[in-house]
Amino acid sequence: MATSTLSNDDFHTNSDDQHLEIFGLIWLDADVNIKEIRNTEQQLRSIINHLKKFQDVKQCQQYIEERSQKDRLVLIVSGRLGREIVPSIHKLRQVISIYVYCMDKKSNEQWSCEFAKVKAVVVELDELVSRIKTDHKIQKKVEEPLSISVLNTSIDTGKSTIGVNGEFVFSQVLIDCLLRLKSTQTDINELINCLKNEYEERVLFEIDADPRMVKIKPFADISALSKYADESEVLFMLGSIFRLQSIDCDHENDQIWIIRMTLCGDDEHDLKHVLMYMKQQIGSEETNLRTLGKLLWKMGKFHLAGKYFDRLLKELPPNDPLISSLYEDLGELASQTGSYDMSIQWYQKSLIIKNQNQLTVNFETNKTNSWIGPLRAPAIDIHPNATWRPDGITVAGGNGKGNELNQLDNPHGLYVDDDQTIYIADYLNHRIVAWKYGATSGQVVAGGNGQGNGTNQLDRPHDVIVDKERDSLIISDAGNYRVVRWPRRNGASGETIISHIDCMGLTLDQTGSLYVSDFAEGKVLRYRIGDFGGTMVAGSVGIGHCIDQLYNPCYVFVDQDRSVYVSDSGNYRVMKWEEGAKEGIVVESGPEQINDFSKMHDRTGVVVDQLNTVYVADYYNHRIIRWPKGATQGSIIAGGNGRGKGSNQLFFPQGLSFDRYGNLYVADQGNFRVQKFNIKQMTN
Repeated sequence: MATSTLSNDDFHTNSDDQHLEIFGLIWLDADVNIKEIRNTEQQLRSIINHLKKFQDVKQCQQYIEERSQKDRLVLIVSGRLGREIVPSIHKLRQVISIYVYCMDKKSNEQWSCEFAKVKAVVVELDELVSRIKTDHKIQKKVEEPLSISVLNTSIDTGKSTIGVNGEFVFSQVLIDCLLRLKSTQTDINELINCLKNEYEERVLFEIDADPRMVKIKPFADISALSKYADESEVLFMLGSIFRLQSIDCDHENDQIWIIRMTLCGDDEHDLKHVLMYMKQQIGSEETNLRTLGKLLWKMGKFHLAGKYFDRLLKELPPNDPLISSLYEDLGELASQTGSYDMSIQWYQKSLIIKNQNQLTVNFETNKTNSWIGPLRAPAIDIHPNATWRPDGITVAGGNGKGNELNQLDNPHGLYVDDDQTIYIADYLNHRIVAWKYGATSGQVVAGGNGQGNGTNQLDRPHDVIVDKERDSLIISDAGNYRVVRWPRRNGASGETIISHIDCMGLTLDQTGSLYVSDFAEGKVLRYRIGDFGGTMVAGSVGIGHCIDQLYNPCYVFVDQDRSVYVSDSGNYRVMKWEEGAKEGIVVESGPEQINDFSKMHDRTGVVVDQLNTVYVADYYNHRIIRWPKGATQGSIIAGGNGRGKGSNQLFFPQGLSFDRYGNLYVADQGNFRVQKFNIKQMTN
């Protein structure tokens, strides 16, 4: 029972917003001012100094939503108020962890288990403090640093930046590049070893840093983690920029070097524009080793540039189009260093790769003109013992939930074209987006005009394919219970080709016939060119569990023999219906049970290779299973490491598609991204 007489404003204004830390602690509870909680505050402030308290859900939610995405907020909430606020704020980037403090642990664990950021449900304050303290030590180590400050030197000091070393300016661009470079464990180990050996002599830095001088604070108070309990300790991020005041050697105190510096402010502009221009040259998205190599090249670090080009070559799959460009880079780099023979060798390798790619493109073009292979199937024969790299590469989305062009919202079906352009049914953005190979953002090619049933609108599209003969998209517009055809290039609106159908998946066969699943009716229909009505090719009248029935059929795949494979999600199985058959064949099945290869749960995407090996998305187990023809058990080829956003994890996988090289693409619905799993090169 609350005993406080303070107003709600008193609660959320009792701490200074100009705190050093990016971390903030929020406590939402109707009884937040009772004596027991007040006594706990001091312990919590020793962990995270910045603390806000709220009694009202709306005010608390507004405060959280107004925080920068660069902030890192830890929320303590009562069980009753947690049910209200957690679903609304759980997806916000600034919220990193949630703790439910309550009296009824069991009932609150039931609702909170659906939210990954809920770290604990506790009933004792001591347990709450202990858990936050333990978790926060890890959070402080892993959370990303703040943005880089801009170099400026105050004109009022009489010191001009005209003579500033150009290498220093380039170093700031280099750091900006490194901060956006996806790192591996090898990279991390190399950095740690380098930092351990950096300072051989004793150096003391005296830094004057006024938090009011900068909009974004490149430092944080880490006194709670210091080995020296009686001293304050502040951590500055890599690349923070200071004005050098003096360098002295204290000969009386064991040769200690004393360096005095002042943090540069936002209003010092001499080099701001040139720095911003140079950063724009390397873009604003995630960088790669080629970007890093080219920057080092500009800095005259030819050996290092070549080293990183070579390193990227070893990491790329053998069929990656970027390989040819890297060979060209190495050729030009070698010529600039006088290694002309080596330069010719690199250019020759680039030319060979280009010719091979051109032959492949021509082969695929000729093949398409005479015969259309199974949609979403690879153009190559996949070896029975083939494996895929466990770490996926994000090729679309991956920037959180949203409707910007570099974001997705619950992607479902997808299709990969011959040029590796990915067409994605962006389900809750009510649009189809196309992501070209290597692009950092997509292009809206259908819908995107809000949720609706107009000719220029879509409503929760579930699947999409490309009809090459008509250069159009065919879309299962699930929310409008229709299938629409949309021009692939510059299409402002679509036309309805099938009405009154609960279509979740669709595909074409080599004759141009269209196959669509009817989720509610439990069947798959085929529409031949010129037909006015569809023919049932899988399922029967009414849903059911028998081998001549389907229950909530979802995605469909048709092989070169026109056999239909369908993810029979309500029956937890994949069915194969040969052309003309009255009954289906179970090609993968098992009753609902988690973590058993032969007992999977709720199939979604399905594709098949030339050996009739079935690849299926195991939705609730967050993995992709490969199921050879006639097998009684499958094997994991992607995911299977628990629900998560790591490169080796998935979160509710939906649609599947191969590219022509056998690389597997997965619509990772819960992570708002598309993951590409490269096939490994087979060795004899």
